[in-house]
Amino acid sequence: MKNAGKQIQNRNDFLVIIPAYNEEENIESTLRRVLAVVKEPGKIVVVDDGSTDGTVQIVKKFDLVLLKHCQNKGKGAAIKTGFDFAIRCKKPFVFTLDADAQHDPAFIPVFLKKGGEEQDIVIGTRKIRTHLMPLDRYASNQITSLVISLLGGARIKDSQCGYRFIKLDLLKKIHLKTDHFEMESELLLKYLLCGARISQVPVSTIYSGESSSIRRGLDTFRFILMIGKTILHGC
Repeated sequence: MKNAGKQIQNRNDFLVIIPAYNEEENIESTLRRVLAVVKEPGKIVVVDDGSTDGTVQIVKKFDLVLLKHCQNKGKGAAIKTGFDFAIRCKKPFVFTLDADAQHDPAFIPVFLKKGGEEQDIVIGTRKIRTHLMPLDRYASNQITSLVISLLGGARIKDSQCGYRFIKLDLLKKIHLKTDHFEMESELLLKYLLCGARISQVPVSTIYSGESSSIRRGLDTFRFILMIGKTILHGC
């Protein structure tokens, strides 16, 4: 990983997109750990999704890019705002990771190395510890991963992991129509349907006992609706 770390410091064609909503307890730790790997604050884009706590004030302490939604629109909408910014900046690829400090930035060089092997998307695969994750959330992840795998024609181990490397060329050719947690599954499925080259990287996850923002019933319905629309209308 040390050699890959040297490589990442010499690359200027990526951004790290971090969607954030009411993450005042975690965002400073997340940003410091990302900066320790990426080194350049200008490569880090925080998209605040209408936070009502101190998230924005904490982010402003860092010399990085801050994009803001006036109201909460959903994690997917925040990530798409980051995508649009990266495309306007003519960056060919991005990383996405969550603001809750669960994703270890030390794996960013590993993603970069995999992405350099002509992959369109690299997905983190977590070693999920069932004693820390509620059973229904674990089951949801397994089911959605199976559905994406069957429809997309590739075995996806962890479709709900938001830790990803994404090349943006293909993103310009698809239409992302959802704005919440299901957007990450929509992107993955549409990339697969368009013939994307996909790799998966085992990543460690830092759990601290925080509750998930996923609303199981509503977000499951949104996932099913997204699948149906994608089957009917394609990319």
